[in-house]
Amino acid sequence: MSSGCGPPGGRGPALGATATLAGKEEITSLRISDQTINDLVAGEPASFESTLRDRPPFADLANWPADGRLGLFSMVWASGPLFRFPNFQAAAASQGWLTMARECRMTELGNPGVIPRNVRNGLLFTLAGWNAAPPPGDLTQLVFDASQKLDANLRSGNLPVPLNLAIGVQTALEDLGFDPNGLDGVFGNGTRAALTSFQATNGLGQTPAAQGFDDVPQETLDTLASRLDDKGFVHFPQHASAQGRTPPGRAVAGGPGRAPPMR
Repeated sequence: MSSGCGPPGGRGPALGATATLAGKEEITSLRISDQTINDLVAGEPASFESTLRDRPPFADLANWPADGRLGLFSMVWASGPLFRFPNFQAAAASQGWLTMARECRMTELGNPGVIPRNVRNGLLFTLAGWNAAPPPGDLTQLVFDASQKLDANLRSGNLPVPLNLAIGVQTALEDLGFDPNGLDGVFGNGTRAALTSFQATNGLGQTPAAQGFDDVPQETLDTLASRLDDKGFVHFPQHASAQGRTPPGRAVAGGPGRAPPMR
């Protein structure tokens, strides 16, 4: 059997990803116009929304903050509208945005392309919580500039530092002078080094083996929040202890959701 793609019976040249359009047209009869493709893609969100509204946790979707709806549709585009994330769904029923931000993560093992989506979805649900219960003060400048990259927005001073997310911990460390070697929401050597340096400087227990947000002690989060307050940085949630972690002793049903490879 040929490893390439060719006509039945092996006649003609094998066609791979580098074949010309004319070569492919020689052996195919299915034709879909660009407009048809556009119509199919444009119709998917409406179909997704209809399915979601029939599910009890999302029945009030029309009244969600725009950030929350975007985060949900991003999840659905990857996982389909019938996804099962038990903790996320339970939080969605009561619009517990910070818990949703924590529980929206799709499985990254074997699917590294989903990591940036997970980071951004977590931020979207966090911002939905901020919009639902904004901190006091003049928030007119706290905006997300879609023309800028994510890390540029987090460095702009125009967003609250999301202390309920790994990328927020990285942002806080950088704002306080401890370089995590980038703002990407992934705990690597740079983030661990910055975190342990901050902990040592502030007399805290050190976590040099931290693999993610769940490995950051509450005391460290509280101290990050306090130091940000000292320097006048806005952060969300206002109290780091309210960042949506699963309460001690409570089982996490199902764990993170699983998603197929990205479309």
